Amino acid sequence: MGSQAKAYKPDTSTNPWHPFHVCLDFEFSELVLEATISKEQINHFLKLMKSACCGSEPFTLNDYGDLCSMW
Repeated sequence: MGSQAKAYKPDTSTNPWHPFHVCLDFEFSELVLEATISKEQINHFLKLMKSACCGSEPFTLNDYGDLCSMW
């Protein structure tokens, strides 16, 4: 008679956004799922975010007004 492994139960007091690793992952996921964009658009958005985070070129838009004034 072997012992059964206990099921993993996250500590939501320290990680309330589980199963996401960090809060930003959760917030990004919530945004794109609420926006009902396609898988391809999500992947494109993720590539743009990673490019902006890596500093490969500056991202200068700050809000909706900036976007509208450029478009």
